[in-house]
Amino acid sequence: MIPKDLLPCPILRVGVTGRRVLTVALHENGSETDSICDVTEKIRLMVCEVLEEIQKAARREFHVARRFYQEGPPEFGVVSPLAEGSDRIFAEEAIKLGYRLECPLPFHRAEYANDFKAPGSKERFYELLGYAGEAVLELNGQREPRAAREAAYENVGRLVVDHCDLLVAIWDGKQDSGPGGTNDIIKFSLGRVPVISLRMDSDLHLIHLHRGKSHQEAYSQEAIGRLVKHVVSPPEFSDDREGNQDITGDYIDALPTGTSILGWLWGKFIWSMLLGKKLPSAGSHRVPDGAFLRYYERFDAYANRLSGLYRGAFLLNYTLGVGAVIVALLGHLAGLFNLPHSIELGFVVAEFIAILVIISLLFLLGQQRWHYRSVDCRYLAEQFRVLCYIYPLGLAPPHPRLPAHHVHHDVQKSWMEWLLRGIFRQHRRSQGIVGSEEVETQRKRMIDWVYSQIRYHERNARRMELIEGRLHKLIWSSLFVILLACCAHFGLKSLYEKSPDTEKALGWWLTALAAGLPALSAACHAIATQGEFERLAERGKAMSESLERLAKSLRDMNTAAALTLGELREECRVIAELVVEEVVDWQILYRKPVPPP
Repeated sequence: MIPKDLLPCPILRVGVTGRRVLTVALHENGSETDSICDVTEKIRLMVCEVLEEIQKAARREFHVARRFYQEGPPEFGVVSPLAEGSDRIFAEEAIKLGYRLECPLPFHRAEYANDFKAPGSKERFYELLGYAGEAVLELNGQREPRAAREAAYENVGRLVVDHCDLLVAIWDGKQDSGPGGTNDIIKFSLGRVPVISLRMDSDLHLIHLHRGKSHQEAYSQEAIGRLVKHVVSPPEFSDDREGNQDITGDYIDALPTGTSILGWLWGKFIWSMLLGKKLPSAGSHRVPDGAFLRYYERFDAYANRLSGLYRGAFLLNYTLGVGAVIVALLGHLAGLFNLPHSIELGFVVAEFIAILVIISLLFLLGQQRWHYRSVDCRYLAEQFRVLCYIYPLGLAPPHPRLPAHHVHHDVQKSWMEWLLRGIFRQHRRSQGIVGSEEVETQRKRMIDWVYSQIRYHERNARRMELIEGRLHKLIWSSLFVILLACCAHFGLKSLYEKSPDTEKALGWWLTALAAGLPALSAACHAIATQGEFERLAERGKAMSESLERLAKSLRDMNTAAALTLGELREECRVIAELVVEEVVDWQILYRKPVPPP
């Protein structure tokens, strides 16, 4: 199973978005009347029922999957901005059921309290904040102009989505008058978290389990159970290939983090290919400390080891293929020159061993699936590395978007995504009051990180170009020498007729070149193809160009006091998604057959 120190705690967070005014217009005979109905109590009963069903289903699923979680009772939390109406009722009912309250606010609390005009509303707001304790995040949203005010409500709604495992939406099905309303937040959440849609104006409640309207079903206790299972249970419990380590991730339990012999071999090959070449400076940049650093370091080590095993294995396979041809030619030479039988036998044994190692490596590649597993661990490593930068902004791990023809490899349904979300939900975002100084500090830190990524991709692109270039030179040099050997063989026919001994000696060497160098040329081509050097160089250039544009956008952002955390969050969300989707693209690429010998 997954190492115990990497298992998440049994925690589930529920977020809320909803209408402030809990009234609906009554309809009679198809026409709207002036009669207005207050549905506050209806909403309160629905919320209580939903929260109880979520708790019941979660406790059941946590118990079933208890070996995949840390020991201890399940914890439940709700994320609510405490606006009047739905947000407030949701928080009140959750507190009664033992949920822990977390409150992101669109403005500093004193400013936000000015939203509440009803008698006793402001006092109730402060009372509920007391239940949240230190779990209150006060964003620096702006009141004016109107667009800034709407953006503040939109930003806090998106933060709720980022920090919950499922969202409860309480609304009347009508479009919002501007951004940041319930309908807007529902659209944003689809594809990110499951949504329970509770209608104020009817009993047509829906559950959006995955993404989009095509994956919705009617509200029921059974549907709530499936929704919670989707969030809580690891893939082993929902996949028909139970016990498959690529489904469960159990292979990392016995996986060392150090460099393997095959990885060392690959490293020496890269070093030899770059010998004497000058590379761009990588600069110095250290991943910042934080809750996710140790997870990044662990999965980075796993990914490096698995990648080294895979790349070292195919490098050794192709090298041994060339070696087997050379040894076979040497065995023929030993017989041709009447060398002792033991020498000839030694060459035969060496060729047998080379072929045996090739077969063994192919078997290991097929069984251990190093190439699949390396990109799985790399996906987790990159997600945790990105979190080290974006979590102080209140952002969640990016949800990678895949083209339709690759949905069967959707990482959102994998053990990696389950583990990532489980570890993420057990860490609270830093609480407190967000000011302009903190926003500017975070902006500068993100700019530094983006430029470190640009330097990395530029340097890596150059490395890959040099390796690809040298391998191509080897290929063409080998082909040129082969051509010369063939021409020499035909040109020396008259000399062979006069001197059989010359034919015996020189002819063999020409034959050896003509037979051995094609194997070398083919091996170089196979290593270049399997190593994806050209593609890596292209992707490195493309990534550096894309990141350069995003870095410019960060630099050009308003650095005055009007710059809000919400504005910075959305800019950094795009950067994080770009970095993670690049890794996912490689994960799809590596879903390919084991390389032939």
